Amino acid sequence: MMMRLDGCINCETDSFKAMRGCALCAMQNIRRFKGRDRDLLKLYQQARQDVAEYLGEQKAQRRKAA
Repeated sequence: MMMRLDGCINCETDSFKAMRGCALCAMQNIRRFKGRDRDLLKLYQQARQDVAEYLGEQKAQRRKAA
């Protein structure tokens, strides 16, 4: 969820954002979020679901390979 909100994929190691560190960047983005807390919780639940699905797919692929 934080990677999606913060744009971590495009973060460069020499950028101001990266130099502050991930924890401070995450806190700043949460404070600046324009939606409601409920919206953040929905984004969090969606991210959890996406990770669970990905891990399930990886587990299934390992079973096929074995």
